[in-house]
Amino acid sequence: MELETGANVKNVHVRKNTINIVGALELMYYICSIKKELNKKEMGKEKNTQSLTKAELHLMNILWDKGQATVQQLHDVLDEPKPAYTTTLTVMQVLAKKGIVTFEKSGKANVYKPLLSRDTYIGSFMNETCENVFGGSMRSFFSFFAKSEKISKEELVEILKEMAKE
Repeated sequence: MELETGANVKNVHVRKNTINIVGALELMYYICSIKKELNKKEMGKEKNTQSLTKAELHLMNILWDKGQATVQQLHDVLDEPKPAYTTTLTVMQVLAKKGIVTFEKSGKANVYKPLLSRDTYIGSFMNETCENVFGGSMRSFFSFFAKSEKISKEELVEILKEMAKE
């Protein structure tokens, strides 16, 4: 891996599909530490980056995919065995109280829309995980996945290419 000096991350070159894992992790650490600082500034503006329960996250994933939906539309796409309709309604009401979603009346139904983007939530969740599990060390965070071989060299190359685009 070859890096030009300076903070310009777009100058990442991978030669002959080989990669130095340590160098790649250091680059990812550097990029993520910059993104972490940007996320902190972004999250300071947003009060709704709190953790979601499994049920909340499941409904939010559907809502993020749809863009907006009524409780009935959300409930209709849930897998069997479905929770009661009122359970789905309650979860959406909790999300509204948390400031994660908003809604507008449309006839008798409320149409819910996310106030929090999926990327913002994932960034917040990953930062929280890094803080709570790895003591805030992005290097340890990424090393964990590299050491446990959950990230192949090919996947790491793709991640680096994507990060370099941003």
